[in-house]
Amino acid sequence: MNTILYSLLVGIDIAAITLLIIVIKPYLKRSIFNRPKLEIELRPAEGFYLLKKWQVNEKKNTEEPIYVYEACWCYDIVIKNVSAHDAFSPVIKSNLALPYSTQMSSLNPFIPIRSASQATINVTYKVLHQSTESKRLIPEGIPAEIRKVKFLLEYANEHGKKFYTVFECKTDSNTKHFTRPSGF
Repeated sequence: MNTILYSLLVGIDIAAITLLIIVIKPYLKRSIFNRPKLEIELRPAEGFYLLKKWQVNEKKNTEEPIYVYEACWCYDIVIKNVSAHDAFSPVIKSNLALPYSTQMSSLNPFIPIRSASQATINVTYKVLHQSTESKRLIPEGIPAEIRKVKFLLEYANEHGKKFYTVFECKTDSNTKHFTRPSGF
């Protein structure tokens, strides 16, 4: 009698688990498995760096004249879709306020980033630097002010489920999240 009752309970459990899987599978597929995966890369932009100079003092016999230089770093934030699913409503934000002299083009949230394609955002960072001709600032690498910044990329799949990618400039690394990370 116990074996019949035990077999009946096991059968009910298996049926309940099967029914649960059948009900949950479409939700899991829609919200977890059909997810776009976006990655961010910071690249130097093609072209040249702009250097302007203005003379501050008059040249004397013993010292070099002092100039104010405008150094300009130009970068592209490249957002690549590395999945087979389109990313809808992309929005990019930073965790810190970018320096005042930073200009950043915007990402159109109404244009999706299709699978295996990319979008580019132009970033220009300018600094005024006072020095002599021999000690002037040459723009190379990524400035320390920009290295401190983390970018949050928010996007959704075709069902409206939101996903997040965090790009850390200091380490050039991407992390993907299912919930919005704190600090943004």
